[in-house]
Amino acid sequence: MGCSVMGNPVALTFILIVYFTTISGKLHNGDAFITYSADDDYRCKRFDFDPSSKATDNVHVQLRLRLSAYNVALSWIESVSKVGFTGCVTLSGPIKEPLAIHLTWIAFESADVDGAGLASVRNVPFWTTGSQCIDIRTGNTFSSAPSLVFFTVIHTNPPKNVHDATSIWAEEVTTSQFKVCLRELKNFDGIHENIRVNILALSSVPSAWPIPIGDEIQFPNDVIPGLSTEYSFCKQITFSKPFYSTPKIVTTAEHDKNTIEPDNNAISEWARSVTKTQLEVCLKDIQRYDASHDPITVNYMAIGNIDPCYQVDCGPYKYCQVNEADMTYSCVCNNCTSSSSSSSYSQQVCDSNGVTHNTRCELDREICLGNTNATWVHDGPCAPFVLERGRVALRLNTTDVQCKTVHFKPTSFQSNEGKINVQTSINYFNSTASFVHDAAVTWVESVTYLNFKLCALKAGRAERLTPDDGLTFVDYVAIQESPAGAVAGHLRMPMKWWDGTTCTNLPFQQGLFTQTPYVFLTAEHSVLGQKHDAATLWVENVNSQGFDACLREMQNFDGLHENITVNWIAYQSLENAAKLKATQQILDFPNDEPPKEEYHNAFCQDEKLPRIYSTIPTIIISSGHMSRGFTNRLIPEFNSIASWAESINTTYYRLCVKEIHKPNGYDPVKVTTLVIGS
Repeated sequence: MGCSVMGNPVALTFILIVYFTTISGKLHNGDAFITYSADDDYRCKRFDFDPSSKATDNVHVQLRLRLSAYNVALSWIESVSKVGFTGCVTLSGPIKEPLAIHLTWIAFESADVDGAGLASVRNVPFWTTGSQCIDIRTGNTFSSAPSLVFFTVIHTNPPKNVHDATSIWAEEVTTSQFKVCLRELKNFDGIHENIRVNILALSSVPSAWPIPIGDEIQFPNDVIPGLSTEYSFCKQITFSKPFYSTPKIVTTAEHDKNTIEPDNNAISEWARSVTKTQLEVCLKDIQRYDASHDPITVNYMAIGNIDPCYQVDCGPYKYCQVNEADMTYSCVCNNCTSSSSSSSYSQQVCDSNGVTHNTRCELDREICLGNTNATWVHDGPCAPFVLERGRVALRLNTTDVQCKTVHFKPTSFQSNEGKINVQTSINYFNSTASFVHDAAVTWVESVTYLNFKLCALKAGRAERLTPDDGLTFVDYVAIQESPAGAVAGHLRMPMKWWDGTTCTNLPFQQGLFTQTPYVFLTAEHSVLGQKHDAATLWVENVNSQGFDACLREMQNFDGLHENITVNWIAYQSLENAAKLKATQQILDFPNDEPPKEEYHNAFCQDEKLPRIYSTIPTIIISSGHMSRGFTNRLIPEFNSIASWAESINTTYYRLCVKEIHKPNGYDPVKVTTLVIGS
């Protein structure tokens, strides 16, 4: 089947239209990509020049391809005029899925390369099969062999003639001459005529062109290619300088005959991937994969702007910012925007003037702006760190929500020192080891610097009698902002969700943690006293870069949930741990066997406390699950995890977990505990 730009019944998928863009030095460039389907014979894309470019009919175009697959793709141009051109592409073999193919082009007038090389167009004589090479004599243009050569095939008549598709490459490039060689894609594919070639040969890239890098990649081809690259030769290089944005790439292969004559050869190269710092190029030749392959050179030009901030040192408290209008840079003070728009983020520091700043960045910005001559003294607030902890008794012998207001000590927290962060956990410290309770969830409401409301709801329908008549205890800790060595904040969950599970990602500031931190979470409701918002809460996919907080409604289809935030705290080690008399543990629940009936189908472990306590300590619990990178684990949207403590005394406690069953069992869970006491 064929493909045309207009009037063809086959639908074209053009994702991006790029118009002719005028750049300094009369070089124009652009790119677009098309989606090539399994049943396509070829695809074409029209590129219209910007009328302000003032192009003439002598415009010279080079078109090359980028695709992530290892299929050879061949391109050509047609209908070239001062108003634009058409670029076409065909593949050499079958594909199973649609393939995105990028078409990158540059356009200029032949006179624009005067002094740097030559640009010309040559006719290719009529031929019927195999390869066709034409000799190009350069006269006195070059004092040495041109360092860069680029070719593009032009079809003149008839248009959309896929049987004229050819690979194209350079042969035997010397000071005075070189060959342009073409090889038909399919053997015995008929008469090839009315074909021309755009030729660009350069001793160096014209200085006025926005092409900071024009170079070559050497392919020694002395190792037999493998199946992983579908028998292609591939090589990745790193640019000598990083680009501000991903550059556009044009390429052409160059060969000097060694074991194979030009007329018996075929070479196709393409850019497989490109980033701001690296380029990967692949190629195939016609020689047997396990035979001796000649070395091949790939010439390339990278079109774009080197990052203006490359190797710029703005000194302390400032960073380099690029003005995209003219690609200049300036050094500006950090703006300290939050790493997540849905999170209020705190990692307090104290300066030499005794002023507490919400983050180190905010202090650095004040210094940069000249608003203070203070210096950093230590992490954490200037005022002594305050932590309030306690235990609240609730009677969960009902299916209704139970809440109780907790009052802080009047002098603990200050109204102007930032938000209060509350962490809560269920425990049954007065229970016996012979009984395991139902799962329950907690949350907080109406948190101020004076008090907060603590709420809890038990899973199930309260039909199971308990030896304590539903007496349930909730441990809590409350801090203002963050202690030294930790970060804390309030993560806003999706404004509204109405069933199942919802998760929100919180990325840590870059470099904040060097290893996976401890993370604790507690939900805070703004719709007060409503049990339909009750939800399990756990940490998903925590690592040094961030974590996901996941909420799963206690009862399915329980209505609209809105305006829920999550109080969170994360740390690698607490600098105030000794003063707080706090230790932490991570306990692994492999959950590789069915839960025991005697534990009421929960997973439970008896654990020794880190030391012997004089009184029963406060225990805060956080459940963690890892789904990323595991194909056989539940994704968060299908999971729910609850954890709580049973039978606490001064030397040990029982920790229990419940999670949703999957077809082949249960997933492993890590439970983090923060134990505070003396």
